[in-house]
Amino acid sequence: MRRIQHQVSISVGREEAVRIALVWVVTLVAALVATHSARAQTMTVLHVFTKLPDGQVPLAALVRDAVGNLYGTTGQGGSHSNGTVFKLDKTGREIVLHSFAGTGGDGAGPSGHLIRDGAGNLYGTTTGGGSHSSGTVFKLDKTGKEVVLYSFAGGSDGATPFAGVSVIVQGTSTALRCKAALTPTEPCLS
Repeated sequence: MRRIQHQVSISVGREEAVRIALVWVVTLVAALVATHSARAQTMTVLHVFTKLPDGQVPLAALVRDAVGNLYGTTGQGGSHSNGTVFKLDKTGREIVLHSFAGTGGDGAGPSGHLIRDGAGNLYGTTTGGGSHSSGTVFKLDKTGKEVVLYSFAGGSDGATPFAGVSVIVQGTSTALRCKAALTPTEPCLS
């Protein structure tokens, strides 16, 4: 009887050894593939934000135009310390298109993504500033001229929109929608 137990123990030991070896081989292959993939990818820093005058704290995704320029926002910094809209050209050179003042109806603190229309205008939101200090929806044309399209009042229309704007096309009409704290599906511009 002892001999049978011993044989069973050896047999199970071999199966376990094969299974462990197989796990090690699969793990080694996965590690080699992951290492190869990591080596194949490179990351390049396009721009380092310095707060003044170019902004700091870029939070949202970038928008790319047809020739490869990138557009985005910084939530802080800029010439008024209230954030910026910027452009990075294909060489990585940054151009501040707008520096938010946060006073006089201008917005402050953009944190959502921008959208770009076919004419090259940029649209976005700010979390503060505007006529009621509750955030804005803005348009920035190709020349850098900003127009506040909507100022949140902080009541039933919402306040502090952290998300960007979306374009809604229905038939021949187009509307921008934004996500404010209280009314995420109400139009903020039509």
